[in-house]
Amino acid sequence: MGHLGDITMRRTLYELLAEFGYKDGVVPYISNMYKDTAKNSEHKLSDTFILNKIFKGNYSNLKDFKNKMFERRIHNLSKLKEIEIEWEGKTIKVNNIKLEELMKNAVNKDLELINQNRKPKYVDELKKVVYKKYFNITNEFRGSIYN
Repeated sequence: MGHLGDITMRRTLYELLAEFGYKDGVVPYISNMYKDTAKNSEHKLSDTFILNKIFKGNYSNLKDFKNKMFERRIHNLSKLKEIEIEWEGKTIKVNNIKLEELMKNAVNKDLELINQNRKPKYVDELKKVVYKKYFNITNEFRGSIYN
């Protein structure tokens, strides 16, 4: 199991990937891309410094970014591209409504496993299948997951 810092960093990475893509979001966050810029401006190469560079003045901080990102996602949910996935031995078409239904079922199945002292797996498996499908249909997230 990872540490809280690992989980927080991973989540931030996924959010940056979703919003800015790999090149403009992930690479600057995990690399030393802004090391010289920070040094030349007499700043520490901190998350705050890097995120401000990635945000380009559009967000005041990480909390502001997350709030606005989630607002946009909620607003665009009905525009989510329909995908076709293999799930539990069936090929099914998934839109935002079906995805919510599948996720609720996966959570319930995982709760049953937890109550039996077994390791949960359904939520992670569903997320993996959906992620891979969107990864493929968006050309590695260079395109949008929305219509």
